[in-house]
Amino acid sequence: HKDFAFQVATPNGWEICICNDAMIRDYLNAPDEYLSSTAPIQGFFQSRFTAPGLFHKIPSSMMSKALTWSRTRTRSTDQYFPSFIDELEYSFEQEVTDHMKVDGWNEFDCYTIARRLIMGLVAKLLIGDGCRNPANIDLFCDYTAEIITGGPYIRSFPEFLRP
Repeated sequence: HKDFAFQVATPNGWEICICNDAMIRDYLNAPDEYLSSTAPIQGFFQSRFTAPGLFHKIPSSMMSKALTWSRTRTRSTDQYFPSFIDELEYSFEQEVTDHMKVDGWNEFDCYTIARRLIMGLVAKLLIGDGCRNPANIDLFCDYTAEIITGGPYIRSFPEFLRP
């Protein structure tokens, strides 16, 4: 399928597969009014109902600009990226090192630890130093779990029965 796009039938409708770099670039750079690169994710997670406020109305071009701006902040002279490393090390100590026994085997729930480490970094990005509050990490973990389960649940209802 080298240079072509093709469709695949799924239980939820047709999925379009794009097979070359030029098409992918066109898809990502197309305006949201014409072709949205976030629509499939919004449809899967039903972000219209599960995301806070007007988050689902932020155009992808604006999100792209925000990510580009964020990337330019991570130059070697900037403390933005090193602060993430510091936060990851702090979170690792809180989640792992502080719970280790001195002698014998240690038992860990790796999924929970990984989830809390990732949510700690997301919290650092979104709320700054508030990421060190365990209650905030709990909130981020719980909310993410609800989006992951809530979106497919809402999607299972016909359009006219959704909130």
